[in-house]
Amino acid sequence: MKVLLKPGQDLTLSIGSDATAQLYFREKFACLGKVEFASKYSENNRSENIREASLELLEVAIQMAIEQGQQTLIAPLDGDTWHSYRTIIENSSAPKYFLEPASPLSAEVLKEAGFALTAQYSSSLIDLTYSKAAIEATIAKHAAKIEKLFLVRQFNKANFEGELREIYELSLKSFKNNFLYQAISFEDFVELYRPLVNLIKSELVWLAFNQGKLVGMLFALPDILNREQIILKTVAVDPDYTGLGIASYLLARVQKEALNLGYTCAVQALYKAENKSALLTAGLRTKVIRRYGLFALDLRPRIKAGQK
Repeated sequence: MKVLLKPGQDLTLSIGSDATAQLYFREKFACLGKVEFASKYSENNRSENIREASLELLEVAIQMAIEQGQQTLIAPLDGDTWHSYRTIIENSSAPKYFLEPASPLSAEVLKEAGFALTAQYSSSLIDLTYSKAAIEATIAKHAAKIEKLFLVRQFNKANFEGELREIYELSLKSFKNNFLYQAISFEDFVELYRPLVNLIKSELVWLAFNQGKLVGMLFALPDILNREQIILKTVAVDPDYTGLGIASYLLARVQKEALNLGYTCAVQALYKAENKSALLTAGLRTKVIRRYGLFALDLRPRIKAGQK
């Protein structure tokens, strides 16, 4: 008897000793993530072997998703968008930055298997030194209004979980309309940030409050792989307070502090092209260093073909 898995459950898939992955089941789709390939391949034939293992793994995932009654399979996605997802679709010589997604499931193989690009993201490098005047101008433009309406301060590491609780509540509200959004528990949210606690610099995390409630935040981290740059990881503004310049002001404050700390560059990480965060760096010297894609396969044609 076939057992149907409930949303939130997942399966471990393996192709012999060549590849493993997790297949996750959600309410409206299945997704494939945590893909790993064996390290046994020699450099001479590694690429072709990974291609073959990828195609076999994808076919197994497709069949399992269909058996579970799914109509869409998305890859690569480690269960939800709070965790790692996306694969590189356009590269450059810029070095990898800390926490950058690096799925071994390539865009070329996904396309070969019939998947189509369903969402595109970019990471850009900001030259903070060159942009210093523009950063100061943004602070001057917004400071009077923002500081009058909101309490603006840095992250308090001494109250780590308390601060994260505020950020968690804001994130749920700010991101609820994002593509493929799914809420997670506060406990799971804390576990995402706990490994970063020793890396967090209060000067690089700025918060805006209205009557004691967090309504805006800019969370950045030092890039431990590239010592002269920071990573602009997350920007969030309460939907009730958009259009007031909160995000622009907090970003400028973080960038100014980064310059004061000796950083020369910042990575604006993993923004969706149509999101408002893509507009925050207008006036700064930026260049795109990577583009990423999330891919989807419509399973309905295969389901219909199997019914004939």
